[in-house]
Amino acid sequence: MRAAAAVLVAVALLAAPAAAQAPAIATVDGVGEISPAQYRHWKKIARRASPRSSERALRRQVLQLLIQNLWVTGETAERGITVTRQEVVRAFRRQRRQSFYTRRDFRRFLRQTGYTVRDIKYRVRLERLSNKLRRQVTRAVPPLTEEELRAWYDENLSRFVVPERRDVRVAVARTRAAARAKRKRLFRNAERGDLPPAAFRRRRGVVRWRGRWVAFAVVRVRPGRTRPFEQVSDVVREIHRAERRQEALDAFLEEFQPKWRGRTACRAAYAIGDCGRTTP
Repeated sequence: MRAAAAVLVAVALLAAPAAAQAPAIATVDGVGEISPAQYRHWKKIARRASPRSSERALRRQVLQLLIQNLWVTGETAERGITVTRQEVVRAFRRQRRQSFYTRRDFRRFLRQTGYTVRDIKYRVRLERLSNKLRRQVTRAVPPLTEEELRAWYDENLSRFVVPERRDVRVAVARTRAAARAKRKRLFRNAERGDLPPAAFRRRRGVVRWRGRWVAFAVVRVRPGRTRPFEQVSDVVREIHRAERRQEALDAFLEEFQPKWRGRTACRAAYAIGDCGRTTP
């Protein structure tokens, strides 16, 4: 009888009309929705992290997180990007070892923040999906030719200028007279210390510097120079590649955000900028 009753209860729950369920706070077409329970849970976590934040700020923060996570989920699914359960578990365990000395410390963190292990694995999964998406977008950047590298180097010569360097000896004294006396011995056996700004304008002198009298003498000036392309070609390639990757990411985001915003609907009371349309 008890088993039969349990089956009847389960069937009744499955057959409950959709209207009896609380409406979703937000939905992303073809991806998923944010339920009231999910929203309350993450809002509780955000409240513990930022107890002084206003209700409006918390609502915006939580909805941005959850909506944009759905966007990433949808975009990666369309591109065939996946993350296995084993990947998530390995990354979760690695982060736990790096962040906490003991399991006890980890459990204390969960109690204090309101996170669950499931929450953290959810964040880990989204982080890995985002990283794979970023790599796919930037991998499309074509390799650079030698001519492109040299042209970029010529346009950005200022990045490869080695400024003038000065070898300076200093001597510190309590009085100006004592500093002047020490100045004569600077080229033989002087103390080393901070360099006053005057050392970059004059070859020698005595100045008041940080509450002390400092005698200085410039013993060698290394003139500034521009490092030739042959010495910095690897650096040029890496800088230029990073800039091209950033340009690719920026171009991707210009399409990504409007695309998924248009597929996002939020209840009017929870509407934020990421909502393309609202529902009652």
